[in-house]
Order: sequence, then structure tokens, then C-alpha cells
Amino acid sequence: MDADKEVWVKQFREEELERVPGIMGKFKRYANPSKPRQRLIAGLGRLEPGEDMGWHSHPEEEIFIVVSGNGIVRWKLNDKIFEAEVHPWFAFYKEGDVAHQMLNPNPEPLIGVVAKVKIDG
Repeated sequence: MDADKEVWVKQFREEELERVPGIMGKFKRYANPSKPRQRLIAGLGRLEPGEDMGWHSHPEEEIFIVVSGNGIVRWKLNDKIFEAEVHPWFAFYKEGDVAHQMLNPNPEPLIGVVAKVKIDG
């Protein structure tokens, strides 16, 4: 029964980051559900100075933990836009289907670890 369980220890590496169509920044998923019971999506993301992911939404809950750099996150609830600055070791969490964006108006890259929970079904 345990033979089909996945376990790993891995270093997240910036040089592995790649562009994702439709948004700015570079990302790498290290845990990406491929088995029916797996639900965690986790990875590393980087926004260069001046980059803005743009408004987007997805059904997964998500948390983004800043490890270096500074940025701004925005989200929309009940037709109102909210904004907060994020710095190293700040976390941005949102439930699924919340429109949000992240931008980096600063001179150094914004780098963080992201985790999402895939919705079953």
C-alpha cells in the first residue's frame, strides 16, 4: 500500500523557473497533482522589477509566501479592490475564485513559494 506513495526532499532552484503563457513572471511546480488522490500544487515563483501578473482567478485555495524582495498584492471582493504590501516572510492567502494580482514595482526581484490545493472533481 505504501509503495505508491510519493515522498521527496528537494531544493527549489531559481534557474529552473520558466515563463507561463498568459502571465508575467517565471514559475516552477514541484508538487503537481498527477494521481487521483493528490491535491497539493506547490512551487516557486519570481517577478522581475516592473512585472505584474495581471488580474486572474482560479478555483484553488492558494498561499504565496515571500522569501525575498517586496511587492504588492491586490484582490477583489464584493466589487471592491483591496491592496497590501508584501515583504520577506509575509504570506498572501486567498480562497478559491477570488480575483487577484501580484506586482513588483521595486528594483529587486520578488521571489516566493506558492502552494495551492486542487479542487476535487
